[in-house]
Amino acid sequence: MVTKAALIRGHQRKSQPYINLVIIEHIVNNICFWAVKRDESEATFYRRFASLLDPLLADTDVFLVDGETNLQSSKVAIAMNKAIFHTGDLSQAYGRKIDLILKCAHAKVDISSNEWKKAIVGPSIKLHQQSKNLRLNTSNLFRLHTKFGVTFTIAMDFVGNAGYLYMLRLVEDGPGLDDYITVAHLVTHLVIPTSFESLSMVEDTLRGLLTLKVRFFFIEQKKKKKKKKKKKKKKN
Repeated sequence: MVTKAALIRGHQRKSQPYINLVIIEHIVNNICFWAVKRDESEATFYRRFASLLDPLLADTDVFLVDGETNLQSSKVAIAMNKAIFHTGDLSQAYGRKIDLILKCAHAKVDISSNEWKKAIVGPSIKLHQQSKNLRLNTSNLFRLHTKFGVTFTIAMDFVGNAGYLYMLRLVEDGPGLDDYITVAHLVTHLVIPTSFESLSMVEDTLRGLLTLKVRFFFIEQKKKKKKKKKKKKKKN
């Protein structure tokens, strides 16, 4: 069995096994505070999961932007809809408010929109959140594809301590960008354990977090390659 002490001695603090152990240790240390209290706020549930994302993404160029911030692509889409459908609304377009946006640091580009709701919500509110999350990530994915050739994104949707990780990808349905459709696939369920008996659920959550990290790394590489190509063209 790999231990934190052995990894530290081997100067492997940035290795994935070490990061996994840090996340597990954090969960175990906080289980007593995360015991199910169904009246907790949306922000409380978000903070719990965000505390797991911090060590996971520490060695990447991806960072967390939270606090009901705006998704840039949604602002563009709203302005475009006003222009196309002649709504007569001359007010400034503002992006839809998001609980968490995962951004790429070096390019300042939104990677995905992620949503949280408190545990006690009705089915219609859950469905509304899922719909909003899918629509916003679809809008953002088209922007990523136009700028960097990215054909998928990966995002999360949570209600209370339970959620899921899903992949949204572009599927070609014709010659132009307007002919693309988006298809969502469940990657895995994500659960924050609230008792020692439920710790066995951590395995799937860790696997999901690792998938999230790997996919974000792939998107980062795509963006970097695109930027290098642009620089070469300018020099030539």
